[in-house]
Amino acid sequence: MAIKKMVQAFILGALVVVSSGCTIDVQKHYTREASLYHTGHFQELAEEIESKSAKDPTYLNEYSLYVKWLCEAYSRLKKYNKLFECVRRINKEQEWKGQDWGITSEWEIDAWIDLSDYKKALDKANRWYVGVSQIVKNAKPDPESRICWPVCLPERFLVKPLGLLSLAHALSGNRAEALKFAN
Repeated sequence: MAIKKMVQAFILGALVVVSSGCTIDVQKHYTREASLYHTGHFQELAEEIESKSAKDPTYLNEYSLYVKWLCEAYSRLKKYNKLFECVRRINKEQEWKGQDWGITSEWEIDAWIDLSDYKKALDKANRWYVGVSQIVKNAKPDPESRICWPVCLPERFLVKPLGLLSLAHALSGNRAEALKFAN
């Protein structure tokens, strides 16, 4: 019994030591922007990134993750003029790199739905759904990948496009199409 308690105490102590080391390392690299993003302080996040990019025009070029966070902040804050400008920046970068993962699609579709422009929302949602469907269809298992294949099936990437496509159809008055994509 005493040995069991000693083993448990040793394991607990080892976990504390290992996790505190990881925490310290993560904190060292954790920026104010990351903290604001992960805690949902989107107004402060937008102000922080805007302030830093105003002082240093290369700031957003060097930290492309911050551009994505800024776009999401604008989306959450419903600052659509700034959102669309931010989205154009990301899309231009993706075109330059030959990528189109549709990272901005969700924000754009949400904006068009909020602005009651269901035609634009449907157009964007359809293109996003078709694009993601192609990626899912052509996905190949990669045992060397960090992706949790096949546990996290690629079909999960269709959930958001299908949901927004269904919502856009429903709000535009097309109940049959909304139900088709909802199921």
